[in-house]
Amino acid sequence: MSHINGNDMRSRLTINGFTLMELMVGMVVSMAVVAGSVTVYISMVRGHNNQVKVVAMQQNLRATMDYLERNIRMAGYDPFGFAGAGFSAEVAGTTYEVKSDEISFTADQGRISGSDFDYNPNGTIDNHWNENFVFNLINTAGNQSSTLHRLNAAGVPVELAENIDCLNFVYLDQAGNVIAAPVAPADFDDIAAVQITLVGTFGAAPGLGTPYTDTTVYRNKQMDLLNLQSGANPPNDSIRRLMVTSTVAVRNK
Repeated sequence: MSHINGNDMRSRLTINGFTLMELMVGMVVSMAVVAGSVTVYISMVRGHNNQVKVVAMQQNLRATMDYLERNIRMAGYDPFGFAGAGFSAEVAGTTYEVKSDEISFTADQGRISGSDFDYNPNGTIDNHWNENFVFNLINTAGNQSSTLHRLNAAGVPVELAENIDCLNFVYLDQAGNVIAAPVAPADFDDIAAVQITLVGTFGAAPGLGTPYTDTTVYRNKQMDLLNLQSGANPPNDSIRRLMVTSTVAVRNK
């Protein structure tokens, strides 16, 4: 009959199991590995979210700037020379100004017929969508907003682009000198180019986005401090922004 002595038992226990201390150390190490993996994953999600939002913001600003450029370039277009096209527009009985945060103008170029644009200059400025232009950040309640609007023929703001933190216009003469805004009617004919500055945002604080504070001081090319719809300049908030600027020569020169 064989016997198992105490030494054999301790040897088998040592080989076949773990001590409580070893289990605790193993759990701590495993938790550290899992925590590291979660941190890396969250970092990747943050980076992806930020990149998606940056791309969307860039596309929004490019499309908005392209739309403004194409239309402002036609300001004062008057092929027959007697339509009186130029800066400032009257829409639904209201005459709009030419300001640093709002632009209005007319162009004798045609009208909208159904879903098609008819090129039809006729020597007069008609009450059509494509002959009277007013762009600003004023919403239907008459308040400043972060959405770019254009007035329709009835004077109702139509949304064009969201998440626009600033819309700024600078008016230049033939020599590139700045014409003070709001531009006086006597100076409308001196406007040869319009400098457009847009500041776009993500639209909201970025949640899982990388921790960030926007300390940028936003200025146009003349170094004028821009008025941001979201508040102070610099903002000192967690919202990311992108600024783009373009200068457009108008057709009336």
